[in-house]
Amino acid sequence: MALAVAPTLSDLAVRLTSTASVLRGDGHTLVMLEGEQDIASSFALADSLAIAIALDDLDLIVDLSNVRFMGADTIGILIRARSFLREQSRTLTLRAPSAFAKRVLDLCEWRDPTPALKLVALPD
Repeated sequence: MALAVAPTLSDLAVRLTSTASVLRGDGHTLVMLEGEQDIASSFALADSLAIAIALDDLDLIVDLSNVRFMGADTIGILIRARSFLREQSRTLTLRAPSAFAKRVLDLCEWRDPTPALKLVALPD
């Protein structure tokens, strides 16, 4: 009989859903989204972000470079995650939005005057 061994959090590079992966880096936790982020994937996205937030007290980076579609539910989930992190003096950074994701963020007038949300591009 084989004994099941749980992976350690220190080596976390887990594929949580078909559309999100969580990686821990130096001083931050990275959630990489891909594909279509819509109502069908909203529960999985919320779960992925909740797991990433609960892992530690690091800031959270959400990479949007491979997002092909992003619905209103996704924006709502990101806003709730940002608010929760802000209460803990942590930040949410949206990184490298795809052309579609950037358009949705622009249409939603995704702005925040506080440092709790930053929108950055990948370095060249």
